[in-house]
Amino acid sequence: MIKLVIFDWDGTLIDSAEQIVVTMQQAFMEAGLTEIPKPEQIKRIIGLSLDLAVTRLLPAEKTSVISQVVQCYKHLFRQKSHKESREPLIKSRIALAYRRVLNQGGLLQECLDLSK
Repeated sequence: MIKLVIFDWDGTLIDSAEQIVVTMQQAFMEAGLTEIPKPEQIKRIIGLSLDLAVTRLLPAEKTSVISQVVQCYKHLFRQKSHKESREPLIKSRIALAYRRVLNQGGLLQECLDLSK
């Protein structure tokens, strides 16, 4: 009987990098900025806290502009998270094995419910 399953969701089963890049670029536009960071720049800040990430992308900007971009990003990301389904990163036997393990005891449905 399996009592506990631990795995890294983002970057292992789901790849959210593309969603983060697009959302960050849209946040810059929505905040009225004309210089939009390139995907490579955004990918380098993935993993940092949102405030620090935006500060690294806008090192010369005022705190109020950084806060505005952060708020736009949060709003846009929440909207996208509810509308878009994320493609599985692993489409193989490993993914199938994860599903089988999680299906035991209804864990898969619980995980899917929590991700909504």
